[in-house]
Parts: sequence; structure tokens; C-alpha cells
Amino acid sequence: MNNWIRLAFITLAAMLGTFMEVLDTTITNVAIPHIAGNLSVSTDESTWVITSYLVANAIVLPITPWLAGIIGRKRLFMLCVLTFTGSSFLCGIAPNIEILILARILQGLGGGGLQPIEQAILLEAYPPDKRGLAMAFYGLVVVIAPVLGPIVGGWITDNYSWRWSFFINLPIGFLSFILIYLFIEDPPYIRKIKNSFDYIGLSLLALFLGTLQFILDKGEREDWFNSDLIIYFTIVCVVSGVFFFLWERKEEEPVVDLSLLKNWNFSLSVIFITILGVLLYGSITLVPIMLQNLAGYDAFKAGLVLGTGGVGGFISMFITARLITRIDGKYLILCGVVLHTISMFLMASLNLEASFFQYCIPRFIQGLSLGMLFIPISVASVAYLPKEKIGSATGIYNLMRNIGGSIGIAIVMTLLNRRAQFHQTMFVDNLHQFNYQLQKAQEYLNELLSHRILNFPGYEKILSIKLIELQIVKEAYLKAFLDNFHIFIFLTLLIGFAIFLKKTPKGKDISLH
Repeated sequence: MNNWIRLAFITLAAMLGTFMEVLDTTITNVAIPHIAGNLSVSTDESTWVITSYLVANAIVLPITPWLAGIIGRKRLFMLCVLTFTGSSFLCGIAPNIEILILARILQGLGGGGLQPIEQAILLEAYPPDKRGLAMAFYGLVVVIAPVLGPIVGGWITDNYSWRWSFFINLPIGFLSFILIYLFIEDPPYIRKIKNSFDYIGLSLLALFLGTLQFILDKGEREDWFNSDLIIYFTIVCVVSGVFFFLWERKEEEPVVDLSLLKNWNFSLSVIFITILGVLLYGSITLVPIMLQNLAGYDAFKAGLVLGTGGVGGFISMFITARLITRIDGKYLILCGVVLHTISMFLMASLNLEASFFQYCIPRFIQGLSLGMLFIPISVASVAYLPKEKIGSATGIYNLMRNIGGSIGIAIVMTLLNRRAQFHQTMFVDNLHQFNYQLQKAQEYLNELLSHRILNFPGYEKILSIKLIELQIVKEAYLKAFLDNFHIFIFLTLLIGFAIFLKKTPKGKDISLH
């Protein structure tokens, strides 16, 4: 078989399973109200469908290279796809919330290994001068799939049933399993772990990541540190985290190779991809809420606005894949920083009168920026690592991107509620009987409503006050949304420190040492 044809099948095999898994992280978010209604549980109880998946996923992500060293990477990849696909079927037929949560835990355990394995396979399969193209394919999965999730999930749940959000994984998983079996092979340098099993490290890691993910996912609902439950989990998280790092430093066969953080490029890249996770998942969470609650969009139309970012990302990924063979990656990152800053500035300038295209333009620019950020950061992260360390590096790298995503969601939801309360208070403080604008607004509404409410004299005064109150709440929430985008501008500028990365090798000089 021609080498490039075989490479195409390897790429498809690696991408399919991961695309299915990443899509599933956001596709179920829009189905939560449907799940709650269908299974007769509260919305808060149904959010455990998301939390259970994220916790299980976070635990498996960093230990994937270690597991691959025990059973082999190809076997692990096939096992992950099989577990994810089978548990998707169980999710789809779940008769109650308890079975659904158990199936989602199993789905998270199966899906956790897919992202780092795909990244490692693509980095190793492509020749040195095509590694940017490999990361473009990888970027299509981890950047664009979360954007498509709400669109696909909203359409499926509205037209069919939330159960089909899980059933659509079955044919994709089956095809992925076959392609992996036929085309993926373990490279000879994957180190086999035979005589060591780091039970203590694994237990501490599971406790640390499980509690951290729980805190990030449930913190806002439980009112953060006003909740005894969050305080308890925080103590467990900090203690287990400290002991984990101390233990892994002296362990000969650690579940996570923390020595990789001594590499300057890898450490900086991990910081940048964490920030990028905050920006990507934070904006994906924020924009649909803003459009549906303030602009009156339905789920599908809000999804179309998100989709313009996916279009921009698709274009940018392949342009960047070509440029990175000619231009130092850190300069592409700086271009991405400029574009992302512009997009966030435009989002922070919107108001309640903004049109559909005024929302789409900054999303498209943000999509363009993500390609220029994601690919160079991914290439820089492994540019100065030996081949046998790639698997371990991708596990940490993908974990931190996912944790960044969870932090981003936690930040935007917390700030949204807190800043909305703050702005509402500031508005109300200025609404007094001597406020001329308030008087004029009441007079206008009273006159307008008095011609429409003939059977209830005087009721127009009560109704006008309610309408003004509603407008105050909307304006307060708008300002809270814009505050989040201003914070995103600051976080974007932090990625500008990429100028301190070592020069990324170009063209045929790109190699894994």
C-alpha cells in the first residue's frame, strides 16, 4: 500500500475515536434539561451526568502512557474505543439516572485515553517536515469538536431524543475500532513496564484529580467556600496533590513522568495550553448563554454563531500547518494572540441591539486565532523531547488543556452571577425618584400600556415598573458577560510570553530527538 494512503488511514483511525470523545464532552450539555425531564429528576441531579464523566476522564488522561507501557498502546487504544462505544450504548438505554451516571463513569474511563494516544500517534506517524499538518488534524478534533457539540446535540435532542446523543457514537466507534486494528502499530521504542505497579501514585492521582474536577464543576452551584462540602473536597485535593507530587518524584516507575516539566519548552507550552483551554471552553460556555438569554436566540441559531468559530478554525489550522514549516512557531503564536485579543475586544463591545453578523464576526476571528495558537504550541511542546517521552508528554499536555477548560467554565459561571449582582446593585442605587430618565421612561410606558390595558385601570403603573426591572436585569447580565470577555483579553495577552520559547525547528529540521 502506498505510504501516503496508509498514513491517511492511520490519521482517520486516530481521529475518529477522539473526535467522538471530544464531541461527547459538550454534546450532552444541551441535553441535560431533556434528561432531567425524561428520567424524572431535578436539573441539579442530572448535572452528575456531566460531572461523573469529567472526573473519570481526568483520572485516566495523565496515566495513559503508563497504561500503554503495561498492555501496549495499540491494545489500550482499542480497549478505550471499545469501552467508550459500549458505554455509549449503555447510556442510551439507561432506564434511570443511577444507571446513566454509572455508564457515564465507564464512558469517561474509556474516553480519557483517546486524546493523548491520538496526539502521540500523529506526531510519530508524520515525517518531521509534516508535523504541523499532523497537529492541524489533531486541532480539528480538540478545537472544533467542542464547538460542534452544542449544535449537533441541540438538533438531535430537539428532533429525536437525548438518547441519540449517545447512540450516534456506535457506528463511529465500530469503524474506529476496525481501522485501529488494521493500521495502527506500536513503535519499537515504547518502553514496557512489567515489574512495577505504582498503586500509591495511582491512588493519590485519582483522589487529587477527582476532587479537583468535582470542585471546579460543583463549586458555583454549592457557593464555593461557603459550602462545607467544597471546603472538605478542597482539603482532600490539596493534601492528595502534595503527597502525589512528593511520591512521584522518588518513584522509579511513576504513573506520571513529572521530570518532563524540567524541559523549558514543554513547561511553557503546558501553561499556554491550559490558558487556551480556559479561553476555548470559557467562550463556548459563555456565548450560547448570552445569545439565548439576552438576544432571544434559540439553541440552533446560537449554535450557528458558535459554528462560525469552527469555520475560522478549520481555515486557520491548514494555513498554520503550512506556515509553521517556514516561520518560527512563536511568531505564529504572537499573531494568534493579536487576533484573539481583537476578537475578545469586539465581543466586549457588543450590546443588546447587536445583529447576528455582529456576533459572528468576532467568533470567526477567534476561530482564526485558535489555529495559530494551537498548532505552534503543540509542536513546541515536543520539539525538544526524545521519542520515548512523547507519550508521557501528551498525557500531561491533554490533561492540562482539559483542566484549563474546567477552570474556564467555573470562572465564567462564577463571574457571570457575581458581576450581574454587582451591576444590578449599581443600577438600582441610581434609580431614585429624582432620576429624570427614570421618570420619563415610566411616563412613556404608562401612556403606552394604558391604551392596551383597558379593563384594569392603574395596572399599567405596576407593569411599567416590572418592565423597567426586567430591563435592568438584562443590562446587568450583559455587563457581566462583557466583564468576562475583558478578563479573556488579559488571559490572551499572557500567551504572548511565548516569545520566551526556544526557537521551534522549521521544515526538515523539525525532529523528535
